[in-house]
Amino acid sequence: MLDLGCGRGPYLYFWQWFVGVTAGIELSEWACKNAFVPYVVNGDISNEEIFKGISPLNWDLITAFDVLEHLDDNQLDLTLKNMLKYGNQFLISVPVIGDPNLLNDKTHKQLKTKEEWIKLWESYGLKITEAPKDWLYHEQLFIGERI
Repeated sequence: MLDLGCGRGPYLYFWQWFVGVTAGIELSEWACKNAFVPYVVNGDISNEEIFKGISPLNWDLITAFDVLEHLDDNQLDLTLKNMLKYGNQFLISVPVIGDPNLLNDKTHKQLKTKEEWIKLWESYGLKITEAPKDWLYHEQLFIGERI
């Protein structure tokens, strides 16, 4: 399981109890040095070289929680290509137009509707399923599988 934009790795701390190998990629050097888990790599998720340096080279699950909306168009394109090249299944969380959290964070660069996000992901070769309605924050959670 690989977590993109993992911060200090709180989700990785949880996931390590259930899956064998976990790793994270985080841009903040401070977060990497103060991570809750041992394997958090400092790097840019839009740079394929960072993916090449992490084993395994093909992840069963890649998560991207509260990170894709912070990327510019070029970074988003490169990151989605990396995700599809190195992952099989995906759990993604992004605030969408209509969610007040989207505009509350001035660092958000991607302002899309739910339909626009789904259409974008599908254009990269993902089959998208919306999260079950009884999941917390289901309106911004998406399950993806590489076609």
